[in-house]
Amino acid sequence: MLPFDEVQPDATIASIKDLKHDHKNARRRTDRSSKLIAESLKRFGAARSIVIDEDNRILAGNGTIEGAKVAGIKNIRVIETDGSEIIAVRRTDLSEDDKIGLALADNRTSDLSEWDGAMLHQISEEHDISAWFNKEELDELFGIEDAIDEDSPYTNKTTAPIYEPSGTQHKPEHLYDPSKTNQLIAKIEAADISEDVKDFLISAAYRHTAFTYSKIADYYATASKEIQSLFEESALVIIDFEQAIENGFVRLDERVEQSFKQDHPDA
Repeated sequence: MLPFDEVQPDATIASIKDLKHDHKNARRRTDRSSKLIAESLKRFGAARSIVIDEDNRILAGNGTIEGAKVAGIKNIRVIETDGSEIIAVRRTDLSEDDKIGLALADNRTSDLSEWDGAMLHQISEEHDISAWFNKEELDELFGIEDAIDEDSPYTNKTTAPIYEPSGTQHKPEHLYDPSKTNQLIAKIEAADISEDVKDFLISAAYRHTAFTYSKIADYYATASKEIQSLFEESALVIIDFEQAIENGFVRLDERVEQSFKQDHPDA
């Protein structure tokens, strides 16, 4: 056992309801990952610390808190620190089987989560994340694949992202993240401005809704014909590029058309 001071760090008990979800969380839990987190918490109880800021915003551990709510855990113990020490959670009530199960669950739930490409793109536009992701890694997550002509300093070919359905079932609320939209709308509604300007800004705010197109492709693959048609008309899924061009979702000006003919002379 590691030696430690008898004086325990100052801690406060608070309600889990006081925590705020991270509106810039770029990590998404799949349905299976969420279920496994809740199952682990039900079986073994809480064993991992989370990180919150001075406003109770969750910086690390959003999935853990969501699972804790499902598992019926209502309280949190808050220990304030400046990052100069590691906070360890010591469990003395676990059997050997519990210890193995807890360790496996901790790693497996992380394996089953995924990056939210749309939110990660937004974060990369607002913050420098080059220490954690290089350009090639970000392009892959964003679904961008560029082929550069060695004789030109510019990119001639751009391949649109293609999503292959994974067979995973998602709920509609998992297909998008309206966090930033909702925040903007709240600010707009509270602003001392005319109603017509509010209406305009609220309409514009919906542009900030982030969509997860890999999950949308999964949902589309098993949806009814009517829903599939509405997805296509909304340009959430493009099956036929010619039809998309006719509907105004994809525009080809002369320069793009010339570039296309240059790259595809037989087309």
